Amino acid sequence: MTPREWFCSIILGFCLTCDKETSRRCSQCSADLFCSIECQEFRGSISVLEHITDKCTVRRLSAHKLFLFCLRNEIPTDGETEVLFSFDKFSPVLEKTCLLRLYIWLFCAGVTVEHISQWSSENNLSDNILAEYENNPGLSKSDLFIWFQKSLNRFNSVVCEDREDLPGVYFAKSCLEPAEQNTNVSDLYPDSKRRAFIFYAQMVSGDHAPFCQSPAWFDFGFVTCRNCEEETMVGVMYQTLLGTIVPPEMNRLPVAKFPTDYVLPARCTFTDFWMAFHSGALPDLLRQHNLGYQLGRIRHLAAFLQAPTIHTTSFSSGNSPAHPSVWMLKVHLELGSTQPTGSVHVDYGFINCGDPRLRLELCKIYREVLRRADPLDLHQACLENNLWRFCGTYCPISQSFERYMKNIYPLEKDHRGIWRLAGTTVADATFFGLPMNEKQAAVLNAIWARVICGSETCFFTESLDENPRSLLAKTDFFPADQ
Repeated sequence: MTPREWFCSIILGFCLTCDKETSRRCSQCSADLFCSIECQEFRGSISVLEHITDKCTVRRLSAHKLFLFCLRNEIPTDGETEVLFSFDKFSPVLEKTCLLRLYIWLFCAGVTVEHISQWSSENNLSDNILAEYENNPGLSKSDLFIWFQKSLNRFNSVVCEDREDLPGVYFAKSCLEPAEQNTNVSDLYPDSKRRAFIFYAQMVSGDHAPFCQSPAWFDFGFVTCRNCEEETMVGVMYQTLLGTIVPPEMNRLPVAKFPTDYVLPARCTFTDFWMAFHSGALPDLLRQHNLGYQLGRIRHLAAFLQAPTIHTTSFSSGNSPAHPSVWMLKVHLELGSTQPTGSVHVDYGFINCGDPRLRLELCKIYREVLRRADPLDLHQACLENNLWRFCGTYCPISQSFERYMKNIYPLEKDHRGIWRLAGTTVADATFFGLPMNEKQAAVLNAIWARVICGSETCFFTESLDENPRSLLAKTDFFPADQ
């Protein structure tokens, strides 16, 4: 008997399944107490399922988390479960509710976690679901099964947020100009209109918040939220502004009856919405429609939404209209990326870490800091080249990490107090039409350095509709008289 086994054997507690006093632990992981193998294998308890999904990875199957969500009667929020069981293919939350009820019926009919896990791994989940329902005469004629048959194409499809067959997209198109209602979403122009329409379709379909993998999570300020509760608050705010469009066939489903307050009238048109998004005037639009209080409840949201969309693909390290790069750092951390690109790569020291393990450790540090600190305080520490000292006040960091948490700052300010070309990357330079020779491109790509854009060292192309020099002057990247 190992010391751990001996120590565990003398600790009495209560069985996770039946509450009987016992010292016996899970035979697979020794994490929780079970008085017998029968209690350990019992699947009807939320506590046992939480033990399997969170601790006992040896026994975990892909459908265990799905079964846990079904017991709780909750739409899955775990990314892996959403993808494996096709919840990510359905945009309106009401259709996700229908899909959840479909799986609940399967479990109630005696289909096991092992069966559903096997069907998913063999990529024949929909065929087996159809077979189970067809073998049950009472279920095969239900509205739920009829809905599933009509939705098979989406259930088996590859996810793409521009898909025309998403019900949210189909019904939201009625809010476009008549000439655009037959246009593919991917062809909407300008790009800010396309991005706004995709988000608009999600909101009017009943979704309260996009996932962090979606560009809308960044574009519309969900990145500024500190937790899921705040994300839901922001989603409700947008839904109150934009209203909801309920697909008429959904009313026939007994599992998705709408509460009286679900169908919301729109307070503004889609045209007003996308133009406000394009020009950085969303805070004004929200206040105009009596949503200023909700806007003010989320720290930094109003300031974030004031950046015109011409800048939302550029990330500033200073006081320009583009977004501070700390928000893109937060996106990388949410996505689990250990290889940030562009300004984040340089600003937060990832460029100094050749070893992937060092980058992973940096991510852990920033994740812990952002859990407790104001993101813009972290960004200010970045501008002052003071990351190691600042982060050390929130979590213990080895002295050896100080050399990795270095960057090219502090930058000099011009006569107006504006950071000179702060945040310029190769992508930004290309976007603004800044041609560069091989050496300049290498420097920008490697160290994201400042570029002096004078007539002798760099000139502008005429590829933009507006004079590039005056355009850049408007963005405060450098003075107009430079």
